[in-house]
Amino acid sequence: MTSSSTAVFRLQKDVKEVVQRYGYNSDNPPIFVATVDNAVDHVYALVLGPPDTPYARCPYIFEFRCPAAYPNAPPEVRIVSTAYGTVRHNPNLYAGGKVCLSILGTWRGERGGSESWRSSYSIGYVLQAIQAMVLTSEPYHNEPGFDKDALAALGTSGQCPPHSFGYKIQSSSSASPSPAKA
Repeated sequence: MTSSSTAVFRLQKDVKEVVQRYGYNSDNPPIFVATVDNAVDHVYALVLGPPDTPYARCPYIFEFRCPAAYPNAPPEVRIVSTAYGTVRHNPNLYAGGKVCLSILGTWRGERGGSESWRSSYSIGYVLQAIQAMVLTSEPYHNEPGFDKDALAALGTSGQCPPHSFGYKIQSSSSASPSPAKA
């Protein structure tokens, strides 16, 4: 991608913001960023999953590529930590790397596109949205066509329907062996 001087300046500002606001000094799990040498439009970010979620303390790596029109156009974002394209961590994070968020223009959103990219958004805003709205304690809420009534039909069992993404997370986490006791 080719970058304009406006895009480069804004991207540098965004990286500095993430370092200052979302690192270890934050109340939320930290987010780290690194630029790629000789590619001013290319950034990698590491996001730690929030506590009390199936993603707690797990590292997720995202790649950002910013077009020349950035910040007037959204960055292209993909998740890199997919075990070579074999793991889909969430309904919004595809094994092929696609990150599905309305603000990135990769999903139309529930309001028919009213949640689109704004030039006031930043790399930090996108990362915070991923951490807060995608890596949630109830990832099945992010499933397209999620039916709140179907969840209510589950009653108080707290179990996800077997076809849902949340069920897959519960199943795989419950199958994990317990740590050995000393």
